[in-house]
Amino acid sequence: LSQNDVTLPILYLFSELEPSQRQKLLERFSHPDDQLFGDVKLWAAERGVIDKTMAQARRFSETALEQLAALPDSIYKESLRQLTDYCLERLH
Repeated sequence: LSQNDVTLPILYLFSELEPSQRQKLLERFSHPDDQLFGDVKLWAAERGVIDKTMAQARRFSETALEQLAALPDSIYKESLRQLTDYCLERLH
């Protein structure tokens, strides 16, 4: 949020909001304050956006691991496998 990144949780949150709520949130993004991140996190949790985002991240991870399975074993393959685990842990 602080760098104006539009991430999957923000996209999911916007899809859950009423048009008037979306407009208010867009206005807050144009003039962010210290409370914005906390508010967005709360709204996202209330609407199931965090769970929806984690489910999508797990699907991406599973797809990546399925694709890696076709490659021969190597330290590079293992590094990529560990990276998928790290990304999921980081999100939680």
